[in-house]
Amino acid sequence: MTHLWYSVSIATGYFLIGSYALMEVSLNQGDIAGYWWPQGFIAALAIKLSWWVLPGAVLGEVATGLIYGHGPVWMAVGVALSQGLQAAVICWLAPKLMQGKDIFASLSNMWGFFIAVFVGAIVHTLIGGWLIYCLAEQPSLTLNWLFGGLGAAIMLAPLILSWFSPLRHEWRQDLRRHFIPLLLLTILG
Repeated sequence: MTHLWYSVSIATGYFLIGSYALMEVSLNQGDIAGYWWPQGFIAALAIKLSWWVLPGAVLGEVATGLIYGHGPVWMAVGVALSQGLQAAVICWLAPKLMQGKDIFASLSNMWGFFIAVFVGAIVHTLIGGWLIYCLAEQPSLTLNWLFGGLGAAIMLAPLILSWFSPLRHEWRQDLRRHFIPLLLLTILG
């Protein structure tokens, strides 16, 4: 029952964050999201929850794609599967490049996390972007997928992971140094 709860919670969070990202698009009168914030959400949870993030990532993207219209159902499912593959790449690669789950423990952990996120974003772009570019003939979205998802993951994931830090109760004196700059970067991004 716990794993079902994780999947539903992650899918709901993904959908809400995706709705916010798409709301930014409509407020800015654009046609594509500058940052795809759900990728940052999934990248953070891939570090904390590992493989249990996959069903929620796929379900959240399917719901977002179907409700906000990535195109036909098969395209929404294909994009969702590429999102799941991105999360799988992070789940598989990050533990190989990091020592533990705390990206703030060392600079090598931070770089390991960023490399895993970058490789995952490339996988997501190659598969999901191919579906959009080749099959829906929207080439402008392909590079946006890579940089928008990567930028969101680099800004949002550390913010989320800093909240779950095991030393969070000792942060009173470090709050200005860690959390507030990450929050400002996320807001300004």
